[in-house]
Amino acid sequence: MLNYIVLIYLAAVNLLAFGTFGLDKYRAVKGKWRVPERRLFLLAAAGGSVGALLGMYVFHHKTQKPKFTIGIPLILAAQLLIICVSFTQAAAFHNCEKAMSSIFENVPKKLKH
Repeated sequence: MLNYIVLIYLAAVNLLAFGTFGLDKYRAVKGKWRVPERRLFLLAAAGGSVGALLGMYVFHHKTQKPKFTIGIPLILAAQLLIICVSFTQAAAFHNCEKAMSSIFENVPKKLKH
């Protein structure tokens, strides 16, 4: 259940980030009120880095600003690193747990109590 909630959250925040980059580009072209850059980075940091990166290049928006062309991919890389480390630790814990349970299955009952 938790996996579905996380996937729904990530899909929503990435769609929001993508749409916000598109909206900001539209407003920039029309000379209207703009979305603050801080908000664009916040959406990326909140898990929407893929949507932000896609929005940058689909809408050709903020692609000339090093703050964005370096910052958004760095946020994505950090998020991917966190995911990889989390899965690695979870897998290691699971393997350790399995190993411990197999060790204790072979311990005579007299020693367990």
